[in-house]
Amino acid sequence: MDERFADLKKIPADPAMRLLAGANAKLATKLPLPASAPVGEVLAGLGARSLRRGPAAPPAAPSARRAGPQRDARNSPAPVRPPR
Repeated sequence: MDERFADLKKIPADPAMRLLAGANAKLATKLPLPASAPVGEVLAGLGARSLRRGPAAPPAAPSARRAGPQRDARNSPAPVRPPR
């Protein structure tokens, strides 16, 4: 395990997969670790993979379709919904 993840005090001692499942989260990166691997090992494995892959790609530019009307929240009132 990497030294920087050896002494994690604020993270429970449960396996990393249990913590991820409790938060209903999944890792997009496949790691060759067992499901019982502690959080420190998983973080070290993710760190090693990111060092091999290099820096992350810059975020993609927003598409023109997604861009809604630009509205300054301080100057215009919020839309009013009709009562149900």
